[in-house]
Amino acid sequence: MAFVNRCTPLALWLLVGACVLGLFGLVAVMVVLHSEAGVDVIVKRAIPKDGEVLSYIAAYLVPFLGVDLTKTNDVVLFCGFLTVLCIVYINSNMLFVNPILSLAGFHTFEITDTKENVFTVLTRQRDFADGGLISPAQVDRHLRVDAHWQRR
Repeated sequence: MAFVNRCTPLALWLLVGACVLGLFGLVAVMVVLHSEAGVDVIVKRAIPKDGEVLSYIAAYLVPFLGVDLTKTNDVVLFCGFLTVLCIVYINSNMLFVNPILSLAGFHTFEITDTKENVFTVLTRQRDFADGGLISPAQVDRHLRVDAHWQRR
């Protein structure tokens, strides 16, 4: 099936286009957030969420390696599945459990601060020390991003 899909020009260009668009979007967001810093936060507890990327790959990507993109039924089924997957990921705050972000060196943490506020931080840091001070940019109420490209 994989050979058939690679030999289908439309499928190939759609996949390449989706990859380029996704990478461009990631770089654009990180460039915009690179110079921003939020309020200082003292880390009370940091729980890494990187292990969930393997679950994502095993549960969602591997079963669709055999999809034949030359068959209309398979394409409709695959698009329907991706739509449901996107809705579930957005509603369950799992948007940053993402293999592309992992390849770019980013890690996801669930941070609890000293005021017992809990939020998700996307950063290139590999770990946070309890009592450490961070200043990630705030994207929304429960999401902060430390988009500096150098590792600390």
